[in-house]
Amino acid sequence: LDDHGYFKVTLDNTSVSFAQTSLEKFESPLLRQLLWQTFYNMTRDAKMKSTDYLKLVRQKIGFETDNKLISTILQRAQAATSFLPNNRFYFILYSCLCTYLFI
Repeated sequence: LDDHGYFKVTLDNTSVSFAQTSLEKFESPLLRQLLWQTFYNMTRDAKMKSTDYLKLVRQKIGFETDNKLISTILQRAQAATSFLPNNRFYFILYSCLCTYLFI
């Protein structure tokens, strides 16, 4: 059966804290992808502050080894800036982050 289901997960505070501090320790790229997707969904659904999501990206992206996942994380970080009231400032920070990563 080639049916691909979809579900959205919201983590409790303890799980969020654990996942955020341990994200780079998970060996499975799929698990890391699912966690990053969950963090972005929580941000988009206003269950996580955009600033917290962007801070997580800033702190953890340097540990990521999967190039496709890095690209996805950066795209979502850019999208997350639109959730901020004064997104110009954060877009500049995002741009600086991208410049730093790809020099």
